[in-house]
Amino acid sequence: MIIKEDYGRITKTWKHKPKFEALTSLTGPGPVLFIATDDEIYRFVNEGTPPHDIPTTGSTLLVFKSGYKSKSVPGMIGSRRGGGFGKTVFTTKRDKQGKPIKHPGTKPRNFEKVIKKNRTPWFKRQMEAAMKEANKKAGHAL
Repeated sequence: MIIKEDYGRITKTWKHKPKFEALTSLTGPGPVLFIATDDEIYRFVNEGTPPHDIPTTGSTLLVFKSGYKSKSVPGMIGSRRGGGFGKTVFTTKRDKQGKPIKHPGTKPRNFEKVIKKNRTPWFKRQMEAAMKEANKKAGHAL
């Protein structure tokens, strides 16, 4: 349910579709729900990236559109239409001193924090209802 609803909204407009897996743990002080992915692109968007050199492997040219609209916004669950727009720009991957061109980095979207904040009350209610039903079936209804 959370994967389809929350993570589905996050990646709705993405061409790249990360795979998510739900894991439930019943150890510790109470039940815990983990949603996991090993998808690197999702991690870069969720956690953000620091400024970094654009890799110089492959082509010596860097090709991109003159404008860009992000498909997601920090602190919000969902995605919108976005991506590159405008004229196509061609530039070298190194500046006049021969140093790699820097990418400014991306702001973290913090999807995980927002989902945890939004879903914790829902998850508690689900667990309380499940425990109540289990007690009822076991003949220990309150």
